[in-house]
Amino acid sequence: MPQRTYRTQELDLTMPESQNKLQLLTASHASYLNSQTLPGMEQGLQVVHINTADAIHLSITTGDELRVIGTCGEFVAAAAVTDDIAQGTLMCWKNIPMKEGFTNNAIPNRLTDSGDGLALYAVYVEIEKV
Repeated sequence: MPQRTYRTQELDLTMPESQNKLQLLTASHASYLNSQTLPGMEQGLQVVHINTADAIHLSITTGDELRVIGTCGEFVAAAAVTDDIAQGTLMCWKNIPMKEGFTNNAIPNRLTDSGDGLALYAVYVEIEKV
């Protein structure tokens, strides 16, 4: 087999447009199989992680239900306040049926870049308590 070659380069990171908008990042959970989820797997994963400083600023506590609103749709998930997420961002698992809707509702469709395989599933969103 020929040896694989990899290209690496710095990626420009963007900060939220304003303090009223946060950047939603989505990721595959470690127990996914090619983004497939089994029925019932969503239990305990229907959360959106938010940085402690952002949560304090927005008067959000762990367990609060949040409506996450993107330009193309929305979903509802429970807040999980943590310092494991960078300030100005939210993070949740993709392809999970949330308390209402799906994470993917808030993310516009994008083609995967076949040149380097990079597909950034991120979007600026607004959040409100339900």
